[in-house]
Amino acid sequence: MEAAFYEPTVGDRIRVVVRYENAWRPIFWLMVGKDGSIYLGHRYTEISVLRKGTKEVRNSSVSIRYEEGQDVSPELRKNPKVSFHASGRINAVGDRLLRGSLRTITEQQELCRALFLHPSHYAAI
Repeated sequence: MEAAFYEPTVGDRIRVVVRYENAWRPIFWLMVGKDGSIYLGHRYTEISVLRKGTKEVRNSSVSIRYEEGQDVSPELRKNPKVSFHASGRINAVGDRLLRGSLRTITEQQELCRALFLHPSHYAAI
């Protein structure tokens, strides 16, 4: 495993890449905005099916069945990023949710969890 240390500045878009079959494959990106908002998304090149939903965490475990959730329209599959605005508004695949303001956070909090496909599903760079 390789890890590079980089001190980003506000507005930098950070790509998370993994090495697979002698190639680097970007799987995820994130960015912090000037006001403290956090933007993130995956790097799939083509999305044929995308579902959204919520799941309750029990005993630090989450079980997700692929048939669960609501199908997302083809228009929203083109750019399914998630944004956590400093105000507390969350935009996720066409939905708007509300949480406490990010500005008042004084300790680490989990904002979301992500599941990734096998690295072979991501285009090499």
